[in-house]
Amino acid sequence: MASETNRDKSQDPEEDGVKYYMNGQLHYEGMFKNGRPEGDLIMYYDNGQVFKKGSFKNGLKDGTWSIFDDRGVMLDEVVFKAGRAV
Repeated sequence: MASETNRDKSQDPEEDGVKYYMNGQLHYEGMFKNGRPEGDLIMYYDNGQVFKKGSFKNGLKDGTWSIFDDRGVMLDEVVFKAGRAV
């Protein structure tokens, strides 16, 4: 089931990246610039629950990242600056 809406655009110069699991559930969504994540990114479990969410700046994790279990319960929050936990 290939279509423009489920194509992995992470290698395009500056595009929205959206990818799905084989079961049709969303795997991740975010922006990519020159093949690297930029801005907000949300990753999902194959059951549709959020797995991780956070932001990238210049391709590196930046800001608060939240991590959840497969039932949607928050497990941890980590603050990053230029790709390193602070």
